[in-house]
Amino acid sequence: MITVTDVAAITRQVKQMLETAPALDGVRIERGADPDTMGDYLGWVSIYRSSVNYPPRSLGAGAGSRRQLIRLVLLVSMSHPMSGEDCEDDLEALIKKVMDVILSDTSLGGLVDTLDDDISVQYDSYDKVDNVYKQRALVFFTGVLQVY
Repeated sequence: MITVTDVAAITRQVKQMLETAPALDGVRIERGADPDTMGDYLGWVSIYRSSVNYPPRSLGAGAGSRRQLIRLVLLVSMSHPMSGEDCEDDLEALIKKVMDVILSDTSLGGLVDTLDDDISVQYDSYDKVDNVYKQRALVFFTGVLQVY
């Protein structure tokens, strides 16, 4: 019988990795939060599931042998009261800290074999609400797991 990984277990693990990172002390870390929520001055990260694919492995690996590709998205958000430029600098510093944590354990606590090479950051929101600058980015990455 083939056994696949519980994707919610992976998002819980990513949350724990981020919450226990000293560099992210004070940053609000959540799973599946309302994406319209924007971060505060210390920053905000929410973890989401994007997709799961089960492509077959190469020939000769045995009947039913597949890979599980778990695509996750981190929404990283920052606010700043003074300027968009300061907000950009703070957002970049937060993204760096988040990526340091993720890339320091590419097995995500042993729940995946590795991370796929295609890791990307996309900047999707630049706002000013009540004289506060708010920016956010989406970090996309895929955990790879062999299932049998």
